[in-house]
Amino acid sequence: MSKSNISGAKQRQINATLTAIVTTRLATLDAVAGDRLIAKLTAFGEHVSPAIRAAIDQFSDLPPVKLALVNASVQLDAIAAYDPKGFKTRKGLWVSGDFQSRVGSKAKPVKDVGTITLTSGDLVKNAYDKEIKADPVMPANHVFTSESEFVAYLDQMVSKQPNGEEGDLLNNGYWNIFYVAGCVVSVGWGGDDREWSVSAWELDVGSWSAGCRAFGCN
Repeated sequence: MSKSNISGAKQRQINATLTAIVTTRLATLDAVAGDRLIAKLTAFGEHVSPAIRAAIDQFSDLPPVKLALVNASVQLDAIAAYDPKGFKTRKGLWVSGDFQSRVGSKAKPVKDVGTITLTSGDLVKNAYDKEIKADPVMPANHVFTSESEFVAYLDQMVSKQPNGEEGDLLNNGYWNIFYVAGCVVSVGWGGDDREWSVSAWELDVGSWSAGCRAFGCN
């Protein structure tokens, strides 16, 4: 291979760009795909810059990443008063019996519910709840501990996208996932039925498909 005529400054710029690309790419790969990329990069031997080698070393020992960050600051507005009895099957909304028994039955009327922010991340591969909950994208305190406040906030979110408009919630057939004490809640838009579907499940009964979106309290 002939020596490059690229100047030192230009080479450093190229290396910095490549390092950023490699770092970002490795952060979104599972272990198998990450190992493949690492193997390809390592094959370049001396032509791989020290900075890129450092990025490889940093990410090669991390657990597989399940989520790609979408928004670290999903804003939910303050709520003066809310009665969860209104969160039931109605035009544009279908609420399952499982949701009512696992979450709705525990929710009580609330007042002066403050503003909060959520973090959202899209699954880059299929994952169980325990894998999603342990992912670095999910905040440490991502679980909604109050069913009453959760129902109030969820009603607010679906009400902002009543006809399946673009917004924080996915409207493309993939599930939006929330964790409430003891269960996982799924929210999805049905284009044919023109309504939001809400249900609740035991944790880790099955895996969620790549493309779903998980939300967690900040």
